[in-house]
Amino acid sequence: MDRGLAGIKKKLTPEDLLLFDEEAHIRDDPASEATWVPRGHQKKVRTTGRHAAAILMDTVAPATGDVIVEESEESTADTFHQF
Repeated sequence: MDRGLAGIKKKLTPEDLLLFDEEAHIRDDPASEATWVPRGHQKKVRTTGRHAAAILMDTVAPATGDVIVEESEESTADTFHQF
């Protein structure tokens, strides 16, 4: 059984399009501690006040070079799935 990206690529047909999705948080105040959490959980991070921030969600199609970027008001599993 093939696992990972190599296994997925072997199963693609000519009609399939492989996409990569991600979410990025850009802030003007870098976090002073680790912010990784288990999948399905959301970490609560203390802040020192209101700072400029942007949440970007994007999709890349490596085969075509197409990129879609959307700014979001919030960062939740629901907003990412809706994207």
